[in-house]
Amino acid sequence: MMRPVAVILLTVLLCSVFQLGFKVQLVPPLDADSWPTFHDNYAHTGCSTSAAPFTNNTIWSYKTGGAVKCSPSVADGVVYISSSDARIYALNSATGKLLWEYNTTGWPPYDDGGYTSCPTFSDGIVFLGSGNTLYALNATTGAYLWKYTDWSWMVTAPAVSNGLVYVTVYNVVNALNETTGHIMWWVNALDWIEGSPAVANGILYVASSLPDSTLWAFNASNGTIIWNYYLGYEVCSSPAVANGAVYMCSADTVYALNATTGELLWKYETSGSFIYSSPAVANSMIYVGISNEIYAFNAMTGAHAWSFKTGNSVYSSPAVANGLVYVGSEDSRIYALNATTGAQVWSYKTGGEVTSSPAVAGGMLYVGSWDDKLYAFGPIPQSTIITFQIVFAVSIVVIVIAFIVLVWKKTEKKNPDSNATEPKAT
Repeated sequence: MMRPVAVILLTVLLCSVFQLGFKVQLVPPLDADSWPTFHDNYAHTGCSTSAAPFTNNTIWSYKTGGAVKCSPSVADGVVYISSSDARIYALNSATGKLLWEYNTTGWPPYDDGGYTSCPTFSDGIVFLGSGNTLYALNATTGAYLWKYTDWSWMVTAPAVSNGLVYVTVYNVVNALNETTGHIMWWVNALDWIEGSPAVANGILYVASSLPDSTLWAFNASNGTIIWNYYLGYEVCSSPAVANGAVYMCSADTVYALNATTGELLWKYETSGSFIYSSPAVANSMIYVGISNEIYAFNAMTGAHAWSFKTGNSVYSSPAVANGLVYVGSEDSRIYALNATTGAQVWSYKTGGEVTSSPAVAGGMLYVGSWDDKLYAFGPIPQSTIITFQIVFAVSIVVIVIAFIVLVWKKTEKKNPDSNATEPKAT
């Protein structure tokens, strides 16, 4: 009697095991989205619709010749990253393989040899500020197209809109022809500009630092002033534009201003904590690094939602995707936080400070470190999942068979004559 029951039980268990093993969701192919400039777009919202990694599974890393301090840019399956070795690198986004690199030489010397901006991709061209020069390179080959040289550093990420490239030179905003590099117009913002310019709805937003400390709104076509707002303290951040508002940080205050008029909507004072980070905007929330913490605010009211403390200062600007907030810290870690609660989902320790702002594209997370590396995080590959499923399924089958054999033997010991043939009556 035991033998048919065992066979039936084994068949049911095998079907269940293989159904369990192969119902696990496989990793989809990489999405076709991109992250073409600092904070994803020229409004600098720092929010992507891409899938994003829920684990710190490292797909690849690439070592450059210097610290990777800036945000990567991603477009058409290529990651562009600048390094303090004064070079720009183009890497295959899926594998990290070097496609090309370009040496800008850098000027003046800064840290390990050059001070470069975050790369910006537009219309098949990569724009990069290095020292006192803006370079335009063919995005596919790295071939030199043109350059624009001025008297001071060009270290903020260029913005591109309607055929114009906006680049800052100390306290001046230049609008250059995207194809030729010729100056179309320029405007003086009175003092040093540390953040990258943002463009949205025909308005160019630029913030100058001390002693001017002002957020400026210019007509993006001709540079005429639309409005300005005094921020009152040093400014290291870049503006973000969303929901009809422009979100901006001085060193000690987070502001929300009407994007059209410059009218104050709300502000949050940090009580002395310093802000180096730029705000990200997603799902009616804004996220920004303040001192050694990540803060989340209601974008409409400025109400504080949550905060998360890291182990050191946060220069990195958060990136938001798939319900997670990604950000780096000078404690050498990259953090992934739940966007709603601020709870830590995962972290990863690199070999150096992380001031680079993360980029999310094609289901992958890219971020640099002062250990000279660019890191790529992503889902576990399909081959690994399938291998695990097969091993798991086979292991369960072996355990089930061993269990059935053990029960079978015990049953037969208790009933040694159960299978004996009864003698026929005579």
